[in-house]
Amino acid sequence: MLVDKWFGAIPKRGHIERNIPQELPQTAPKKVEVSRQVPYDMLLKGWKMCGRLSPEFYAFDLLSDMLGTGKSSFLHQEFVEKKHLFTDISASITATLDPGVFLISGRPADGVSLEKANDALDKYLYSFLKKANIEHALQKVKNSVESILLKSEIKIEDRASTLALSETFHSVERFQDDRDRYFDVTENQFVDIFKDVIVPTNETTLFYRSAEK
Repeated sequence: MLVDKWFGAIPKRGHIERNIPQELPQTAPKKVEVSRQVPYDMLLKGWKMCGRLSPEFYAFDLLSDMLGTGKSSFLHQEFVEKKHLFTDISASITATLDPGVFLISGRPADGVSLEKANDALDKYLYSFLKKANIEHALQKVKNSVESILLKSEIKIEDRASTLALSETFHSVERFQDDRDRYFDVTENQFVDIFKDVIVPTNETTLFYRSAEK
């Protein structure tokens, strides 16, 4: 086979022991302000979360999609379409082997200060589960993830990238049932996230101000 011909003689890399000191748990909110020569202000918020191999990762991934991926997401509908406090807002995660970060970033609308935008976002997030009906949204993002996973199996380059990343993180076999892991996520897992992770004491906020204003 061509794979054996060109790559068979390359020795398998041995196991590399990762002994990286972990950060201590955050016990109080952090806030950083910077001013730079950029065209507009940006608000960025982050909460420390689990790493890619944690069973809880899948719930965080789906929550980021529900909150801030696309124009139908909760944050876009609330702050761009309804309240006009942001011109753009999104949520994402750092899918790293080490513990990662749940991120929300947004550009306040003209005339809206970073302080006002931040206060409104905090108020919404920390009461999110009391207001939002997430049953339909959860099923929607699950279907979206399933579509992405299926599409990644079509193109050779996508399959190669997936295989390489899987081996880098752990093993190909470890990620073969990712679809089932996403579909096993329940609403109760979001309750735990807003109880233990997306809380004020675990929050880091960056006010990125435009010095041009």
